[in-house]
Amino acid sequence: MVKNMDVDVLNSVLWSDTIPQPVSTKVTDHGSYWCFSTPNFDDYWMGNYLFLKTPPTLGSLSGWQELSYAAFSNRPLLHKLVLVWCTQDTWSHEACGFEIDYSVMLSAEAPKLFPPPAQVEIVPVSKENWAKVVHLALSEIDPKDFRHLAYTRRRFEAYAQTIACGRGTWWTAVCEGEVIGSSGFFSDGRIGRFQEVTTARSWRRRGIATALVSHIAVNFKSTHPLTKILIAAEPNSQAERIYQHIGFNSFALQYTAISDWVFPGD
Repeated sequence: MVKNMDVDVLNSVLWSDTIPQPVSTKVTDHGSYWCFSTPNFDDYWMGNYLFLKTPPTLGSLSGWQELSYAAFSNRPLLHKLVLVWCTQDTWSHEACGFEIDYSVMLSAEAPKLFPPPAQVEIVPVSKENWAKVVHLALSEIDPKDFRHLAYTRRRFEAYAQTIACGRGTWWTAVCEGEVIGSSGFFSDGRIGRFQEVTTARSWRRRGIATALVSHIAVNFKSTHPLTKILIAAEPNSQAERIYQHIGFNSFALQYTAISDWVFPGD
């Protein structure tokens, strides 16, 4: 049986979700869920979704679908319906019509610093290199998946808007002028959240992600010692092992349920 989340844990994950969002995103409390709404990013489904305060039951998913339709019925470009929730143990239901994914949420109190390989620098992204950061993210996607490519471009537009408003930074691993790794980091002063840690395929397993994440975490902690730093990883993945090596420890699971936008009765 899935337990109710500890309130402090739930709130830390919720707030870490709000920080990378565009300034225009509104989060409203509806008692049993929070609604994330970003009107000027209609096709950005991770800016328009419901964050459930307790895990859903299999029988309640249709009701949550109807709430989503009501909340976002005026968004003609929104192609996906998204529900998010957290648990501290496994949510094991099979949900017909939804693609269910989950991430391990980790936090670090005393991250360790690991240097990059020779000739690699960890530096804030320059204006000239922002296009290379976006290209690196797009290179991870099937070139025939046009909707996913378009969504990713919009997501990075949202990140750029948030950074421009002073709520985040983007870091790069650079070798001889080429961007070989990148990561966003967003904070409101209370919670910091990593986003989109990526390493170029030809540079993987050479310590790039370890150096990048550890550099950001250690430098941020040195100036914001009381801020909680969070990062998400696929369960039992190389990324999770890298973050644990740096000093991150798991504390929750965050589930995302995604379905195509189909109105009731269609």
